[in-house]
Amino acid sequence: MLTLTPGSVELLLTSPPYALLSQKEYGGVPLNRWVDWMLSLCEKWCSLLSPRGSMMLNIGRTWRRGEPAQELHIERLLVSLEDRLSIHLLQNIDWASPTKLPTPLPWVGNNGFA
Repeated sequence: MLTLTPGSVELLLTSPPYALLSQKEYGGVPLNRWVDWMLSLCEKWCSLLSPRGSMMLNIGRTWRRGEPAQELHIERLLVSLEDRLSIHLLQNIDWASPTKLPTPLPWVGNNGFA
C-alpha cells in the first residue's frame, strides 16, 4: 500500500466529479451537497501539501435547469476554501475548445437542433 507523507506533496492535481442536477447511473454528488463534499476533500488533501504546495482542481460549470444562468457552486467553494481553510485562489484557467458547441445550447444557439 502506498502512503503519502503529510507535507510531502508539491502539486495536487485532480478532476473531481462535477456537481450534478440529477443523479447519474455511475453515482456522483448532487449540487446541494457538492460544496460541503469538496470542502471535506480539500481539508484532507491540505495535510498532504508541502508549505509551498499547490492544489489544482478541474471543476466544471453546471447550468441552472431551464434558465440561461450558471449555478454558483464554484464561487461558493472558492469563498469557503479561503474562509474555512485559508486556501487562496491563485488563478482561474478556462478551458476552451473551438470544436465544442457553446452552452447552454438552447439559449445561445436556438437554431432548431437544441
